[in-house]
Amino acid sequence: MPDSNAEKISINKGDWVSLSRGYAKNHGEGALNGNYKIISKKVKASELFTNGDSFNEFGYDPKIKGKK
Repeated sequence: MPDSNAEKISINKGDWVSLSRGYAKNHGEGALNGNYKIISKKVKASELFTNGDSFNEFGYDPKIKGKK
């Protein structure tokens, strides 16, 4: 039976994201002790930021033209 809360889960500004589902799963199992959900969304590269410590880790920051 599908999770009734599945439609309520979304990606938000500032969320941690990865281009690799496997990396996200390993991170969730290890660092988050299995308390995680993986969601998928196509975003523009310009909406991602990184501090450069890992090619697998990004933050999400959508920018809407004309708004701050």
